[in-house]
Amino acid sequence: MTVSEFCEVLHNPDRVRTFRKEGEEKVLIFDGWAASIKQDTGKARIRQQDLERNVIDFRATPEITHKDYKKRGLMPPMDPDMTPMYSFSDLQMRLYYDIFAG
Repeated sequence: MTVSEFCEVLHNPDRVRTFRKEGEEKVLIFDGWAASIKQDTGKARIRQQDLERNVIDFRATPEITHKDYKKRGLMPPMDPDMTPMYSFSDLQMRLYYDIFAG
């Protein structure tokens, strides 16, 4: 299945990050809304050749940050594996669909 075919099952407001795997390293090739990939508006920042790559992995990745991380001098969007000691009301969460292409 190609990246383009995979994106057909996503909904327009879904956040998508697409990576190209080069050995053990991953290179970000797209970060945006699913609608940007699905609608051929010419504004999508993903090349046609990347849309034709085969999907080799997929995962839903949460990103948890403190709402006022800039004001408080905290690090920007944290890795999902790092759980800080904040109350839940201080946090915001985004969910990304990470697509890894070969």
